[in-house]
Amino acid sequence: MRLSFLAPSLLVFAFAASVASADTSSSQTYPLSTYAALGSSFARDSGLPALGWTEEQFNAFVEGMRASVRGQPYPSDEQTALLKKDIEQRLRALAEEYQRRQLDFTQPGRLDEFMKSMVKQHSLQMADSGLAYGLMPGRGPKFQPAPEDTVLLSCEALGPDGKTQLPKLRLSEQRVVVESLIPGLAEGVQMMTPGSSAIFIVPPDLSFDETDWPEDLAPGSPIIYMVRLHEIVSAP
Repeated sequence: MRLSFLAPSLLVFAFAASVASADTSSSQTYPLSTYAALGSSFARDSGLPALGWTEEQFNAFVEGMRASVRGQPYPSDEQTALLKKDIEQRLRALAEEYQRRQLDFTQPGRLDEFMKSMVKQHSLQMADSGLAYGLMPGRGPKFQPAPEDTVLLSCEALGPDGKTQLPKLRLSEQRVVVESLIPGLAEGVQMMTPGSSAIFIVPPDLSFDETDWPEDLAPGSPIIYMVRLHEIVSAP
């Protein structure tokens, strides 16, 4: 059930409106089974099954769509607005619960699914260590830092939802020794060259131990780093 993109846009009502205004003059014809499949796809993607409507409620909804397509829509009133608001709230709650479950990395196999999904979604690569990375070359010298090198680094850190900022992990043009970074970030920085940028998705076994886990992040969660390497200062 894909709910994370539904509320508050209310695809249910947007779809009804699009059907009502659709150009029906197309010469292309499809078998009725294709229309049925489209309806199934819409119902699944819009979260209709999760609303728990009765057969009578669903039939009334379909009749409203049919009436709109015929140019005789049912008039909206205060109850219609209340129903829209109720559905919007329910879909939002369902979407939040769905995302919570998706980010529950205590579930067996969930971390592996997340990492593979991020690699595919963002066209990243996966190192043997389990680090996911994407590199954007810069115009600086084409050499990479060693573990003992000092580098001038900036980075932003986000939780696995891609929204939750982790300000305590942020660096702004800060000089650090590569090997002093968490293992996943140290591995990633050694792939970079001066002036380049990168995204790293660091799995929990390459980040912090239990005693140092960042605030505002559930233990065992991967961390998304967006990094820029400004300069390399070779070790003495």
